[in-house]
Amino acid sequence: MKPPARPRPTPPQRPPAPRPARPEAPGKDTRDTREGADPSSPVGARPGASRVAQQPSVSPAEPRAAATRGRPVREPRTAGHARTSGTGGHGSASAGSSRTSPSAASSAASTALASPRTGGVPLVAGPRRQVVSTGLAARLAERDAQRRRRWWVRGAWVALGLAALGALVWGVFFSPVFALDADEVVISGEGTVIEPGDVAEVVRGVVDVPITRLDTVALRGRILDVPGVRDVRLTRDWPRGLKVALVSREPVAAVPQGSGVVLLDDEGVQVGRADAAPEGLPTMTFDIADEGRRTLESALILLNALPADLAAEVATISAESPDDVRMTLRGGATVLWGGKSDAALKVRVVEVLRTAKKTKGSKVFDVSAPTAPITR
Repeated sequence: MKPPARPRPTPPQRPPAPRPARPEAPGKDTRDTREGADPSSPVGARPGASRVAQQPSVSPAEPRAAATRGRPVREPRTAGHARTSGTGGHGSASAGSSRTSPSAASSAASTALASPRTGGVPLVAGPRRQVVSTGLAARLAERDAQRRRRWWVRGAWVALGLAALGALVWGVFFSPVFALDADEVVISGEGTVIEPGDVAEVVRGVVDVPITRLDTVALRGRILDVPGVRDVRLTRDWPRGLKVALVSREPVAAVPQGSGVVLLDDEGVQVGRADAAPEGLPTMTFDIADEGRRTLESALILLNALPADLAAEVATISAESPDDVRMTLRGGATVLWGGKSDAALKVRVVEVLRTAKKTKGSKVFDVSAPTAPITR
């Protein structure tokens, strides 16, 4: 047997070489003369190719202006750049692949836009978008400029806010708008022992000071030093006034001293002096200095415990010791009070004994032991 024949290797096929374009004959008219065709269009161009050719006219100055801005410029395509069908032969192919000069393209586009037989809609070039910059250095410079501009704007707003705040602070705390006016100071609660002129003199020291900066604590301390003032309350009366509400130390007893008497309040504080005991005040006939302070404390507890009607009937208060306090009523009766303990119970027992039928006419009421009172 013969061995099978080996297949012969096929040689590699070379691609066909491109055929060179046939040059156009000089002076040959490439426009299509077919019926219904546009005289301005080249031969072999499709009927709709005129619409492709309707591009806005570009002046020679615009490519140069765009090139100076760093943007690549593409030459406008005319009707000659459109691909044609195969019916035109080699002449049509060469006409479709040939390129025209910029002036010729501009002229062709202008002719296509101006020709009334193209059937296309005239194109109007719109406004070109303004490009800030395309280079990296220019973009960085613009970003830095915008950043500086933002900082300047923020700084201006901050400065304006600080100026407004400063004006507000000055107007509230330092301007005369809220300055204290002496005519708008109202003083009340002087009582019988406080001299209004003394309080007004203290307040006059802070006149013309804005009440927003008025130190009411220091002013209150100076007013409390005025004789007869127990307490004081200060209230700002906007915009330029001040209300001074006083609590006076009203005297409850008179103590002979020298040629006159000393007036004491319910806490034993001296609130004034007088030549004689005012009408309605009881007189204490014991010494209130040194050892007499304890006796004075027991006597004041007695006075503070009495009701108003019974306190008004007390003429004198005497004592040999803090546990031997007695009082004499204006009707002549004497009440042996004793010490400072059980003050409320002693007051109740005295009131009952003075109203009872069997004891209301007594001259002595001994309530030093309130649970076992004695009358005589």
